[in-house]
Amino acid sequence: MTPKEKCDEFVKRFNDAQDGRSVMGQGGKKCALICVDEILRALDEQKTFTAHKIHTERYYNEVKKEIEKL
Repeated sequence: MTPKEKCDEFVKRFNDAQDGRSVMGQGGKKCALICVDEILRALDEQKTFTAHKIHTERYYNEVKKEIEKL
């Protein structure tokens, strides 16, 4: 999944399916950014440095950039 696709997936999760209202505006964008920041924080707390961790950090930083573009 590309960073753009992951961005879209995160954002889609903040749609209110009950009444069709979308919270995407600034509120939804902020929620998506909080999610990505939490993932990055959890990765940062890991004491090991593996190629997988580095790749994952880069990936989620790209996802964050895509969200910020919205």
